Amino acid sequence: MSKNKVIVAGGGLMGLATAWFLHRRGVSVEIYDRRPAGQEASAAGAGMLPLHSVAFDPPALFELSRYSYGLYPDWIREIQKASGMDPEWMESGSLGLLFNEREETTARNLGGKLEELGLKVEWITGSEARKKEPVISPDVRSALRLPDAVQIRPVRLCRSLIEALRVEGVPIHTHEAIEEILVEGGRVRGVRTCVGRIESERVVVAAGAWSADLLKPLGWDFPVYPLKGQVLLLNGPSGRLKHILFASGYYIVPRRDGELYVGSTLEKVGFDRSVTPAALEALTAAARQMVPGLEPLKVSGMFSGFRPGSVDGHPTLGPLPGVEGLFLAAGHHTHGHLLAPASGHLIAQAVMGEKTDLSLDPFRIGREPHPLQPPWWVKISAS
Repeated sequence: MSKNKVIVAGGGLMGLATAWFLHRRGVSVEIYDRRPAGQEASAAGAGMLPLHSVAFDPPALFELSRYSYGLYPDWIREIQKASGMDPEWMESGSLGLLFNEREETTARNLGGKLEELGLKVEWITGSEARKKEPVISPDVRSALRLPDAVQIRPVRLCRSLIEALRVEGVPIHTHEAIEEILVEGGRVRGVRTCVGRIESERVVVAAGAWSADLLKPLGWDFPVYPLKGQVLLLNGPSGRLKHILFASGYYIVPRRDGELYVGSTLEKVGFDRSVTPAALEALTAAARQMVPGLEPLKVSGMFSGFRPGSVDGHPTLGPLPGVEGLFLAAGHHTHGHLLAPASGHLIAQAVMGEKTDLSLDPFRIGREPHPLQPPWWVKISAS
């Protein structure tokens, strides 16, 4: 029996981050995934790191997000140094585009909450917004600018982490699904994959929307489900758009090479990967409303991914009661990229039996669900 080895079930961003922080603490760790690492929601997401999106959630989620946001700069530097790859950390700032008085009134109320939390908020006129971003709509009356909004490019972050772990000798077993977590006498004894049995006294479940399948045989009905998001990709000239834009419940994230990521739907439809005409129409209309100056829109792709949805928008972090050595890092809803370093670091502390920097009690499995809050830009459009 390997008492020192930790097995991570899942090679997405959460599993990669957890493995990184465990490895950096001198732990022998191995990752197992049914697909290539860094796929699914990890690669499909927008990569925004908006503290503002959780400002209206219960305080525990905001504090976890603020803590994670603070870890990001050093974490990115470490990964970049180890891998020699650029995750495309960009201090973009964001603009919430407001088209009518109703949206402005709602945004003012929400902006006050952001300021109470110590976040930077700037109110600018429509003409000032167009000076910053000439391609945005002439119908924009005003804008809520969040200068500290940051983004990473998810595909590149995952590739950087995979390469950094490879360089440092952490095994990533792809196309080797964990089929069962082996438990004897109330504690973990290892896992059974499609290849065979691997012994270990500590396992971390970080399998995204598929995490519930691993817990069912242990008697847990884990409330994590696939939350489908459909995304539109546009080609644009590099540097034509600088800020992340929000309007009408959608957003545009500009990449360094000119690609524009237009997202996203939120659909509870199971593991249905289809892309639909209705979503294409809605995303295209949102892009045209925000940036008519980019017409004609040059579509380069459309795809869907599965966020690991949770009933209250909070992740589940920490040990599984009744099974010694089993830990969870799953159900991050729409906040996975923002919460990755904090989740990986705190779970590594928990696995090592240390006092965690933040309490994991608000994120324990079996908790009473917290109130589910939509992101602030959705609040504006729905007001």
